[in-house]
Order: sequence, then C-alpha cells, then structure tokens
Amino acid sequence: MRHTLVVFIWIALLVAGFLVPAQVQAAPSAPFAVVVAQGLNIRATPGTDAAIVGALAIDDRVTLLGRSEDGSWLRIESVSGVSGWVFAELVQTSVPVAALPVVASVTAPTTGAATTATVGEDEAKASVAAALEQRLAETGNQPVNYTNAPAPNANPGAVTPGSTATESAAAGVQLQPLCLPNRVRAVSLGGRPQAITAAADRLYVALSEFNTLMVIDSGMDMLLGTSRTTAQRLGAVVASGDSLYVGDTEQNRLIVTTRQGAVRSEVPLSATPGPIGVTGDRVFVLHPQIGAVSIVDLSANKVIDTITVGPDPVQLAVISGRAFIVHDAGFISIVDAFGRRQEQLHLPLNDVSGITVNAAEGMLYIAGAADQKIVALDVSTWTLARTWSLDILPSSLAYNPVTDHLFVLDTTSQFLTVLSGKAPERIGRLQVNNRPAQDNGNGLVTLDGKIYIAHPSNDYLDVWLDRTCPNEIGAPNQAAVDATYVRTDLAPRSVEARIGILWPHGGASPSQATFANLTAALIRQDGAIPACGWEPTVTLWAAIGDAPAKQVAVGARRMMTEANTTYPVYDFNDVDVRATYEQQIPIHFSVRVDGVETAQNVWTHSATGQYLPMVRPELEGMIARFDGDVDTRIWVERRATGVEVYAMILRAGTLLGISQSAGGPIPQLRWALDNGVTEPELIVGRPETRQEDGFVYTVWRFPGLDPDGLLVNASQVRFWVEIPGVAVNSSILAWGEDIRTLYARLPVPVVGCRQEVASR
Repeated sequence: MRHTLVVFIWIALLVAGFLVPAQVQAAPSAPFAVVVAQGLNIRATPGTDAAIVGALAIDDRVTLLGRSEDGSWLRIESVSGVSGWVFAELVQTSVPVAALPVVASVTAPTTGAATTATVGEDEAKASVAAALEQRLAETGNQPVNYTNAPAPNANPGAVTPGSTATESAAAGVQLQPLCLPNRVRAVSLGGRPQAITAAADRLYVALSEFNTLMVIDSGMDMLLGTSRTTAQRLGAVVASGDSLYVGDTEQNRLIVTTRQGAVRSEVPLSATPGPIGVTGDRVFVLHPQIGAVSIVDLSANKVIDTITVGPDPVQLAVISGRAFIVHDAGFISIVDAFGRRQEQLHLPLNDVSGITVNAAEGMLYIAGAADQKIVALDVSTWTLARTWSLDILPSSLAYNPVTDHLFVLDTTSQFLTVLSGKAPERIGRLQVNNRPAQDNGNGLVTLDGKIYIAHPSNDYLDVWLDRTCPNEIGAPNQAAVDATYVRTDLAPRSVEARIGILWPHGGASPSQATFANLTAALIRQDGAIPACGWEPTVTLWAAIGDAPAKQVAVGARRMMTEANTTYPVYDFNDVDVRATYEQQIPIHFSVRVDGVETAQNVWTHSATGQYLPMVRPELEGMIARFDGDVDTRIWVERRATGVEVYAMILRAGTLLGISQSAGGPIPQLRWALDNGVTEPELIVGRPETRQEDGFVYTVWRFPGLDPDGLLVNASQVRFWVEIPGVAVNSSILAWGEDIRTLYARLPVPVVGCRQEVASR
C-alpha cells in the first residue's frame, strides 16, 4: 500500500511539473536590490559621514527594508545579516524607490568590518562608469554616455571625510538615467500574441492565431488558463474592474463578460468594432471603417447613439468620461458620454500609431510613427504640453503613474524607450527583443510596477520590473530624443467665426457711413471658447455687390468680459464702407481663421435692403484648370420650375472662366440663415456647357435647392461657394425680403477663459 502511495505521489508531481509553464517563475517574497558598484559601504545612518558597518561587492543581493525621506539612501539587510544604509544610486532595486516605506535613521549593528579602500577621484568615476556599463550590458540595456557635470550645490571632485571616493563620485556627479527596467521573466503563450489589457490582478492577452484570450496572474506572472468568449473573431479587448469588453469583428457586436468569462450582455453594433474605451456605465466603440463611434449604455445594454467623427479614426482613449479619438491624418475628436461631439483639434503629427493616458493629471500621450514623435496633450486646457522627437518609429505606449515613466515600444517590437513625464531630458533605451515583429499599437501595458510586452514573433509575454531612483538627473541624450516642453495651445480643427458688431463711425446710417468698426468672436460648436492661449490670425473679408470677396483687414485680439465670462474678441477698425454710401450696393462681411476650417456668419451692410444679382458675368475667355486661388461669382435664374442658383469659377482677379475637365475643381454651395453660421448641409455643383455666338463656356448649377423654401424658418439666407482644398474668393448672394443684417450681438460663450490666462 505504501509503495502504491509513493508511486502516485511521484506521478502527481511529474504531471504538475508538465502543467506549469517552464518560463514562469515565482515572484520574490520581499523587495530586493542588486549592487552595481565595486566596494559599496553599508553605513550606520544615511550619509557619507556615517560610520561604516559593512561592505558589499558588485552583484551582491540585499533585502530592502525602507528608504530615507528623500529616497537618496536605502535601508538594507545583507545575506550575512548586516543591516544599515547604502547610497541608492549604486544599487538596482526590484521595486520603485518611492514604493518603499520611509524608515527612521537608527544606528545599525556593527557586524562585519569596512573593507573598501579609498581611491582617487578619476579611478572612482571610472569604476562607477564601468560597473554601470557592465550592469546595463547584463540586463540588455543599450550603453549610455555618462557626463561628469557637478550636481547642483556640489563641489566636483571633493571627497567627504570618512567616505570612499566611489560614493563621492556617485553623489557629486550627474549621470544619465540609471533606473531602467529589469527583465524579470517570460511567460510562454503561443499563438502570436497581439493585444494585451490588464485590470486588478489579471492580464488578458489575445492570441491572433487561436482566437483565444489567455489569462495571467499579475502577482506570480503565472499562466492561469483561457477566458471563455463567444466572439467569433476577437477584436479589441479591454479589461475594466471585474469585467471584460470584447469586440466581435465577425458578428459586429460588443460582448461584456465577467473576468471568469461568463457573458453579461451582448450588444449589437451597426458596424465593425475597433478600439474600445470604458467609463462608468458607458462604453465607447470606435468604427474605423465608417469613421464613427458608438456609445453603449451598459445599464440598458444598448447603443444610445452612433455619431460620425471624421475619416480614418485609429485609436481611442477615455479620460474623465470623455472619449478622445485620434485620426490617422493627425487630428483628434472629443465625444462625451451623451454622444455629443465637443471638439476637433489639430495635432502636430501624422500616422498615429499608439495612445495611452495619465488619468490623474489629465494627460494624453499620442505616438506618430511617420513623424517619429510623441506628444503629450493636456485635455483640461487642450494644450500641447510636451513633444518628444525620437529616432525610432513609435507604436505602443504605456504609462506608470508611480514612477512617472512613459514607455514607448517601436513598431518592430524590438526596442523599449523610457521617457520621464515631468523631466523630458531623461531617457533610456532597452533592446527587449532581437526578432522583429509588427507591433499593432496594443502590445504594451503596465500593472503594479511591471511592464508587460507581447511579442508576436516569439509567442511569449515578456515581464519587466519598473523602478525609479532618487534624484534622476541626467543630461539629454540628443541622439535618442529631442524634448520640447513649452506648452502650446492646440488649434481646433473647426471654429465658428461670428461677427456681432458693426459700428459706423459717428453712428451714421448705412447710406451715409464712410468707415466702420467691426468685432468678431470665435467659439466652438458646443458654445465654449477655444483654448484661450491660442492666438490665430483672423481676417476680415468683404464681398462688394456682385464681386468676389477680398481680404480687407486683420483682426486685433482683445480680451473682453461680459456676464462674468472673459473671452477673446477680434477688432477690425476703420473698415472702408463707402461703396454702400457712393454706389448704393451692399457689402457682405465675413471672417476667416487661417489654417482652420471656419463656419462663418455674414454681416450685410446695406442701405436699401434689396439687391438681387440676376445676370451672369461677362467672360473674357476660358482657360484650362488653374492651380491657384480662384474667384467664384453667383447669380440666379428664374425658370418655370422655380429659382435656380448658378456659379462660375474664374481665375482669381480676372474674368477668365475655368472649364470643367477630369479632376477639375468641383464647387459646393454653402449657406447661412439669418445671423447664424454655415449650415452643415451643402449642395455639390453640376457642370453645364453653354454656347453663345460660338463661345463655349462652363457654368455650375446647384440642383435641388429651393431658396424660397429656406425662408420658411428664416428671414434671410446668404449663399456662397467653397471648393475643398482650394482657396476661394466667392461672391455672396443674399436672399430675402430685406437683406440687411438683423439685430446681432457677440455671443457670450458658455465657457470662457480663466482670469490668469486672460490677464497675461
């Protein structure tokens, strides 16, 4: 019986050994550190003038007991039982220094004796540098060039009495960053891991080959098994709280499960799901193929809205209940949990490849592969807080709030760049894999001080331990990064430019005024002011009678306060309005913002209130497509079927018509009602060829338009022409019983500027 029992136990142990992945190791039971310098002293108290109670050699491992208040000294215990203090810069810790408890300075036991000999300053520096280079090489870090500039308030080269030159060199010399992550272990997965997500104490890795989710315990970094999913084809996977959110790209649905895999809900979607973001009881699901985002209400398990956000959205992140959607073309859309698109902003990069957040500080980090840049966007002020120019093509991003480290995986999954969020001059670089593989922007995540990297080429999950050292100060490695950290307000992708005041000099009537002052304000679609530090060039344009609009003034920026709201306005003073006084024709004013899509209103300065252009312009000739600015002239023709609106495209500043040809410019008719800004609807022109006295020319008709029908809910309509990608100077057609501007005023924004911004 005993023999049978022994055999059974041996079989059980063998089976257990086969079931545990060979590359998975147990996590250390206590935080530890490894010495990276020869002859490191253990001191009784934190300080180079304290008594020496022991010594350590390079690669000695010690147990971490705590840290000094500033983190520059660590309380340790050696394997021989000696406890005391060591200088933090000369050891590599298994956990962030900030995570260690602060312990009081007490006298340590004097077991052992100091054996470190004092050496010369140059030899000490060389010893430290050599030790660090050796340590970096052993951990896979790329070599770093160290500088010997003195630390602030330090006496370079001075050796404190009672200390070794090794400690003095380290304490008094600024080095490039030493605290790069340590590789802990690898977890074998198989099946080409592509995407990784984490929450609580679990990691979930999607295997592209097997349509499977692997589950990993983050404490032991041990493979626990697979998570059941009903998805026919795995798309994006996000873990949040005790739930998993899975996109099924075959059946177009969002599947919500428990962390054990039990299905909580399945929500049908209108298009193929892409990236997913979760906030409270809302889930944002991006649809890259149709340029839209769906907002899912988890309490009702249904889509409450699917809204268009623009072409080629590629990444999504959620901060403070809002979704930030980054487009490949380099702009960002902001959508709230109720399905309202709040803003679209320009970004100084293209080919967006990765995104991550620092939720506590409201910072969004975005990678642009083509530009080799990382930008930090402050979402509370919509300002560009920081820019890093790298020498790699960045892809996946992850942020560790404990160490303030931003991790950047390159597109080949081979190199991990470490940046500091608050000190852009700090940088490190690790080679984490020697086999290239295409990273898809979701192969990197941080959890509990560890960095997890999915390697599609090696079919494993790499685990690195992040850490920080006190006083991380180093000169910038310009070959690796060029950091810019001057805050810059981002320009919105579109803005409403509203003229609210036209004041003829001396209060004269339109029929008598010769000059006037105008004031305009810029607001967003949600009624708020764009970033208050943004100072664009704002220009005033005037279309006199039937003539195309021309620029007549540049706005002067001024801060204005109304109803306790401070916001910028733009003044255009001493504008010439004599055409109305002398020729009795209207002048149509509008405002444009350089480099930004502008929805404009039109202010008509008119004496009579009536002016209907009924005759097309007399051409001087026709030319082929002209690459440059163009003029457009609008007129109306009354037919049996009603009023038809026509336009002609001309070479700027001439009466030379541009004939229609393949790939030529196609005009769009835009309009605004009363004092409102550009309506979102547009009508695309259709070319018509006409011939008179042997002269052939092209006109454009705008079908399906009923100008009188637009007056059902408005007193006035103003039409003009735009051409995508072309600078157009358009005439303006005012339609209504009285085309003079109705009572107008500057809009008071719902959100203005902070006083400290307004006063600068």
